Amino acid sequence: MEHRAVPAAVLPDVRGHRPVVRPPHLRDATDAPQARDELLRWSLRRGDYVDATTLFGPPLVGFGLQVALVRHIEFAAAFSALGMGLFYLLLARVLKARAGERALLLVETCLALGVVFASLAIPLGLDARWTAAAWAVEGAGIFWLGLRQRRPLARAFALLLQVGAALAFVSGLDFGYDSLLDGSPLGALMLGAALLFSYWQSRSMPDAANAWEHRLLPWLGLAGLAFLYLIAPLLFEAPGTAIAWALAGLATLLVGLRIAAPSFVYSAFAVQLLGGLLFLGQMALDSLFGHGGFSAGWFGLLAASMVGLGLIAGMLLAARDPQIRENRRLLGALLLVLLVGLVFINLAVLFVLPWVVAAAVWGGSGLLILWLALYFGQRAAFLFSLLLQVFAGLAF
Repeated sequence: MEHRAVPAAVLPDVRGHRPVVRPPHLRDATDAPQARDELLRWSLRRGDYVDATTLFGPPLVGFGLQVALVRHIEFAAAFSALGMGLFYLLLARVLKARAGERALLLVETCLALGVVFASLAIPLGLDARWTAAAWAVEGAGIFWLGLRQRRPLARAFALLLQVGAALAFVSGLDFGYDSLLDGSPLGALMLGAALLFSYWQSRSMPDAANAWEHRLLPWLGLAGLAFLYLIAPLLFEAPGTAIAWALAGLATLLVGLRIAAPSFVYSAFAVQLLGGLLFLGQMALDSLFGHGGFSAGWFGLLAASMVGLGLIAGMLLAARDPQIRENRRLLGALLLVLLVGLVFINLAVLFVLPWVVAAAVWGGSGLLILWLALYFGQRAAFLFSLLLQVFAGLAF
């Protein structure tokens, strides 16, 4: 429907001079309905009473001038942004109370300005780690509110805020001395929890989400899991990280099978395999620098065993799922996971036993794997058991 221009009302000056031009009002429109309820609904559909230049220009220019004036004072820019954000949030509250639904667009605009300036105060006052954590939690809250109120723009802003939080956190990471990475484990936990909260809310309310949000849903869950997995290298070195990722993979697999989320299942095996690869890479570096690849002792035995047992247990759990059993490609991938797990189990004994004794253990392990392969009908495990016994004989 084409809206007609609202003419300005002309009022006579009380002193008899030139007439005074009054700004247009929604009620002065020629096509405005007379009934109050219809007038409210009609005004909600109109957006020409908000002038973008007048509304957005003063805060942007004013904030730039304010920062130029107080840049020599510590945290002054952060408090300036916070004050401006609180001002616009309070203004939105007052407009909501006095104008109600008649000025909904103006209220939403002031609310958006308040949220943006309040969010800007965080990086101006804090470092990248706490900025990321605060933005992630704020983004999760805005995303939940956007779902409840069915506002796609609010949800898009929330996702962009969480993307900015992730980039800010990753940019602050560095290699550590007592751990693989130097960073804030609490920040990674808050980021992962916030992203998974957004994932679960979007999954719980599918009718409120758009098509593009449904396509982003698996990636949102994977991002949340990735930041939770990042806690391990922030706390431990390679063997401890491998153990933590083996257990985290099992927990992720159980959740993924419970909620029927394929992305969780894939990430579970991916993080377990990545933990095993990280452990082998650390062994290779130790051998390269002359420290001995199997010098970790009992802790190396524990790490390799946990990786192997985690992969095997995950394979057995996944193979019981009806949907996975019907997918031949997934079953083939699970057989490879089983073989990798068996390799790590048999590799573990080299950390505490010499080659000759380890070869004898491999012979007995091969017989046990052969019996289990025949019992469960696993052809890949059967072939692995034969190769393991041959290798044990050659090593002995």
